[in-house]
Amino acid sequence: TTADWRIPLTEVGRKQAKEAGKELREKICEQDASIVFYYSPYLRTKQTLDEIMPYFDEKEIVSCMEEPRICEQQIGNFQNLHQVLDAKAER
Repeated sequence: TTADWRIPLTEVGRKQAKEAGKELREKICEQDASIVFYYSPYLRTKQTLDEIMPYFDEKEIVSCMEEPRICEQQIGNFQNLHQVLDAKAER
């Protein structure tokens, strides 16, 4: 299985990210805009940012910063209960 943070953005996600880029561009329309993008360490958030950034001029982007504190919550591990119990019993 693939770790959650390594799951890439889907094609639907890429299309949604491009649309988000367009909408952000429309909302941030000041000529002297200064933008800082924050993203989580998850692969798909970096890929989302890659789809958004072309809508902005390099001069507008002050920085892009990975911020682990905005990571998705990892509520639990969906494993087979019997396998987990058997593994614990072997320890």
